[in-house]
Amino acid sequence: MKTAILWDFDGTLSYAPNIWNHAVLKAAVSAAPAIALPTMEELYELRRMAGFTFLWKDEWPNGSPVGEAWWDEMNARFFKVFTAMGLTNEQAEKAVPLIRQHIIDPGNYVLYPDAIAALEACRQKGAACVMISNNYPEAGDVIAALGIDRYFDSIIISGLEGCDKPGEGIFRLAMSRCPAAGRFIMVGDNIEADIGGAKALGIETVYVHRGENPLADHCFDSLMPIADLI
Repeated sequence: MKTAILWDFDGTLSYAPNIWNHAVLKAAVSAAPAIALPTMEELYELRRMAGFTFLWKDEWPNGSPVGEAWWDEMNARFFKVFTAMGLTNEQAEKAVPLIRQHIIDPGNYVLYPDAIAALEACRQKGAACVMISNNYPEAGDVIAALGIDRYFDSIIISGLEGCDKPGEGIFRLAMSRCPAAGRFIMVGDNIEADIGGAKALGIETVYVHRGENPLADHCFDSLMPIADLI
């Protein structure tokens, strides 16, 4: 029976801790060098006040926007964050597009040490691999720049598809990309979006990098053990 591995991207195969908050702070300083910067905790609260929920099923309950509309939605909220930080409207307008520049820069992402080895091992065992990521429209370009796009039969980005985890639609889309597979395994680091969403459809799950959780079928501190499941 052919196995298909559904892989999350950020936090699973790669990491970029606090990338959105760092993007906000960097943009704020660029647009208003004398601005007093908030702490990370204060910035999270400012983002909540601007409408960020930090879980996309709550952010966009009817499905995410796609393409430029995705960024239009995000930019409107970041404008509110910047003005709440004390930037003028003019400074906020200057800062907002700098967020995108930071986020889509592949240099801000680092692959986990065993990411490529794990992907290669899964492919060598005959598994199909599908990327399934809640992410901005250009995420595929970042994945390609990191050199891992060649391991995937399909790359599904919510900012291009208009559906996101933990919603049923994006998982069914991923499964449709592997019609020959009789077994699916979702690998992710988010217990609600990755693990909970997959489990709701009866998909086997692997929770990585975050210790043990009883909701997941398997919990690993690294990625190489995934190949042993095939």
